[in-house]
Amino acid sequence: MGELYLPHEILQYIVWQVPAGDRVTLSRLCLASGSLYHFAAPRLYRSLYLNFGGEENSGLYLLNTLLRPGYDARWKKWIKSVNVTALKDPVGIHGRQDVCGSLAKVLNRIEHGSLDRFSWGACFAPHTQVVDALAKHKKLRSLQVAFPPDPNRSSDDGEETDTIFKALPEENCHNLETLEIRNAWTKEQMTAAAKAIGSPGLKSLTLHMNYSYDWDSDNEFSRLPPRLNDERSKLALIDLSGISLCNVQPIIDSYFNPLTLRRLELRDCVGYQNVCLALSQHPGVLNIEELVLISWEDCGDISSIIRFVAKCKRLKVLCLDLNSFTDEGILKLIPAFSESGKTLEVLSLCLRNNQNWHGESLYYPSEALYVMKSFENLREIGMSYLIRPTDLHKIVPTLPPSVRAADLRFPWEWVAKSRGLMTSNISALAEALPAGNSLTHVIIGDNDDSTDPCAFKTTPTVHEMGEGEMGELRELRLKCFRSDWF
Repeated sequence: MGELYLPHEILQYIVWQVPAGDRVTLSRLCLASGSLYHFAAPRLYRSLYLNFGGEENSGLYLLNTLLRPGYDARWKKWIKSVNVTALKDPVGIHGRQDVCGSLAKVLNRIEHGSLDRFSWGACFAPHTQVVDALAKHKKLRSLQVAFPPDPNRSSDDGEETDTIFKALPEENCHNLETLEIRNAWTKEQMTAAAKAIGSPGLKSLTLHMNYSYDWDSDNEFSRLPPRLNDERSKLALIDLSGISLCNVQPIIDSYFNPLTLRRLELRDCVGYQNVCLALSQHPGVLNIEELVLISWEDCGDISSIIRFVAKCKRLKVLCLDLNSFTDEGILKLIPAFSESGKTLEVLSLCLRNNQNWHGESLYYPSEALYVMKSFENLREIGMSYLIRPTDLHKIVPTLPPSVRAADLRFPWEWVAKSRGLMTSNISALAEALPAGNSLTHVIIGDNDDSTDPCAFKTTPTVHEMGEGEMGELRELRLKCFRSDWF
């Protein structure tokens, strides 16, 4: 390992040009020079990413490297975050014991008060020794837990699935600011997690129930637990999936504080309308920047949802996928989201009526959407148009030049009939757009998924995306439109 005889300021500048997530480059800098090691190693070891399973089992190798006699012991004060994953390959019983044993030793050696983030996303539950070691770190600010995915999985290694929350002392949750719980599916898990969900300083809450569980509004354990403190919530982000909100009145102040809420995502939450109604009655302007409402449930009073959207005058993201809307309701919704016209970056509307058990999709006349042309910051749009795909160029008056991705939906009969002409239709759209427009991706489909959507890129020329580009499209849909058809 050579030395670079440069001022410390320059060495530090070199290291800080490397993104924190580029662990390969940081590792190479550590090996390249003792001078660079001084600055690169603390960044490299700030976050431990432990992936278990597979042939290489890199996570276990990294843990054993840290525990090796003579290894630089300063990692004990450098590590601030530990992230555990084991998703692709099952880890055997003995492998789990090795993983949890080594992880517990590392957690025990990290300086107390140094660790502020712990994430568990493995396909098995952490053993008690891991939780006991984690319990010594009482200043955790972020805790992320994904429960094992199979609710029928036997506890073949003798560990219960809710060990983290059951064994973690309540005092360890007092400093939590971010809490993510995914794949919860038992009453015991929710009961054990209540002490973390009720953390008084919590600013970000993500709580997703397992979709394989057939829940309904009568199941109490799919409800938000009461928070024990009397203070109003400080939550800025609430992301709930599969949660019952039928008992929202007793908890509205302790969770959905309109003064602090900035991001609200409710997916398949029974009684979500109660939250919309309560927030729509707030006397002032809401500062919510991201609003995602997805549900197959009857939305009930449409007017409360429209009032809620209208009160959010600084929205950057609005995604609505709702049932029991009406043509009249859509016409009232357009001026409601237009209140955020200067700030909207992502807009996706997928609305259905109540004609049958799942509703029929509603499509909007393009003339009613001309107001979107003035949304100068709009980057992604998902919209259902009441025009034929052969007349695709007619939507140009609704698209601001800033739009990069358009998820366009039409009645499925029209999509099916014009499928062979789609490339020429999109070419006509691209030619009709003004010079300097930003459009690069176009997705054509229908709201009911009766036909497979087509995905096109407009650069360098209009062409349908091939298999090799589907990963790019999937990421785009999940990031922009909160859905994934592929």
